[in-house]
Amino acid sequence: MALSLIPIDEVKSQFQRLKSIMSASFDDLFVYFKIPWVAGVVPIKMWSFHNVDHRTNNTSEAYNLRFATRLSRKHPNIWSF
Repeated sequence: MALSLIPIDEVKSQFQRLKSIMSASFDDLFVYFKIPWVAGVVPIKMWSFHNVDHRTNNTSEAYNLRFATRLSRKHPNIWSF
């Protein structure tokens, strides 16, 4: 769901709108998403990216790529070091 990209004050209403137009087969997904993210366990302002200039962690991704390239193995274990 792209709820993280809309204004914070519209998240709950848009969540309800999405739920009303989707088929009942998605009910479990909406329950799963609502409890931690929309109902307030995790505040919406913590996961909202509305009006945020950057949304990616390019620095972290670049570091991980360089590190993985140096290992020369996809799934190293402790003995690989």
